[in-house]
Amino acid sequence: MKTKRSKSMCGIFGGLLSKAETNKCLNLLHRGNDGTRVIEWPEHGVSLGFMRHSIIAPDDTDSMQPIVADDNKTALVMNGEIFNYEELRTNLIKKGFAFKSKGDAEVLLNLYKADGDGFCDSLDSMYASAILDCRQGYPRILIFRDWIGEEPLHYIYNRDKKQFIFSSEIKGFLGLKNYNLEEVESLEPGTIFEVNLVDFSSRKWKYYELKIDSLKFSYDSPKSIGLELRKRLETSAKERIISDVPVCCLLSGGIDSTVTTYLVNKLLREQGKKLTLYTFHIKEEPIIKGTDLYHARIVAKALGLEKNLIEVHVSRKDAIESLPEVIYSLEDKRSKDFNIYTAIYNHFLAKRIAKDGFKVVFNGEGSDELHGSYGTWGSFSVKPEEIIQPEFRLKMTYNLHKGVLMRTSKVMMYSGPLEMRTFFLSHNVAEYILNIPPNFLREGDVWKMPLVNAFNDVIPESILRRPKARPQDSTGIMALKSALVERFKEYGETDQVIFENIYKKCFLIE
Repeated sequence: MKTKRSKSMCGIFGGLLSKAETNKCLNLLHRGNDGTRVIEWPEHGVSLGFMRHSIIAPDDTDSMQPIVADDNKTALVMNGEIFNYEELRTNLIKKGFAFKSKGDAEVLLNLYKADGDGFCDSLDSMYASAILDCRQGYPRILIFRDWIGEEPLHYIYNRDKKQFIFSSEIKGFLGLKNYNLEEVESLEPGTIFEVNLVDFSSRKWKYYELKIDSLKFSYDSPKSIGLELRKRLETSAKERIISDVPVCCLLSGGIDSTVTTYLVNKLLREQGKKLTLYTFHIKEEPIIKGTDLYHARIVAKALGLEKNLIEVHVSRKDAIESLPEVIYSLEDKRSKDFNIYTAIYNHFLAKRIAKDGFKVVFNGEGSDELHGSYGTWGSFSVKPEEIIQPEFRLKMTYNLHKGVLMRTSKVMMYSGPLEMRTFFLSHNVAEYILNIPPNFLREGDVWKMPLVNAFNDVIPESILRRPKARPQDSTGIMALKSALVERFKEYGETDQVIFENIYKKCFLIE
């Protein structure tokens, strides 16, 4: 085993990589600026690499990854957080496991050694991870991802060519010879993929699936549903607030980000800390009712945080010129316009928040999909009353990793780096909301009545019942469309074609 250190920007990569290929990965991953380490197993031709964005135990050098067991037969790299790691650690110590570090990565490696294939079942987490296991006399790698796909993980596997490599980002594969970027796969959420690095056989299995089970919970009345939802969100907040570095919130002035802001502020005040909020607006656009900034100011004042609200105003020109960098950071092969336009404000928010010294930011992602609150947009081919059915909400929730979570995990890390967290995607919260009967979700034009009933004693009525707005509209981004098409017309005649062609150029696709 050989170790080398260098300074770079939190991401993971590895697989069957030569020394030269490893260096390519180091040059192209930009997901952490707290140190980089690569460990090689020359006898197997395997490398594992890690770029650190330290949030838990930042001063603990033993938490630096890859984490390697004392017998050198198992090792792990992980991007993300295990929120219940202290409880798991205590249980593992009782079973005889010893720990060198204070962080959560070593807990995950020992959990794998203790529980085998079922090691992910007890996790409350957001992560993408890989384990090298040589205990059977041959090397095999397992890559795995959290239940909903909050953290990205890509791989190239070709049995005939005896190829297997993985990376947090597609950028990690750029510049590698003999690999076809058209073969890049994104690991499905809640999935473990194992590859034998001798005969290149593989197996893949789901360890968790969110399911519709209306009989699992009792939904008696709007009031009782609100009380239970608030209880679950408060529990999720307490679990996900853990951090050894400062945290902040994104505030759009909608109900989801407002609930998130309220919960984070409540917990920080108990610790004697102040919460900083960030909101985005295109500088030349008017600040009127319906815009995020207008409503964010109302929320900040209502919560006594008006002096803590930082308004990120970006000029039209700067927003338009950011397009190639945004597309490069997003890595969305489909280049859907919704993802691209909304990623623009993620990009500028991340730059400002990271500049101010934050590493963790909270938002309200996942709530729209779980509640089915897109009914007024007319963006789907189904009727609004169908969108709030559990089956359609489940489908939207499982597509989060292809859109919303791609923006929050890739763009915010690239432009920050920042780790984005949401209370709504704790599986205990998500499962409860998903199974709420449709008749309890909507009241007139209000599509999230469970949230309204849960927080109507602490959040202004105008915010609770604010109509759902597309973020690219409420931030002023969509007002740039015609100017953006004109600026990048050499790539095509429509924004969709422009996005696709810039993506191809960024990732060297003919």
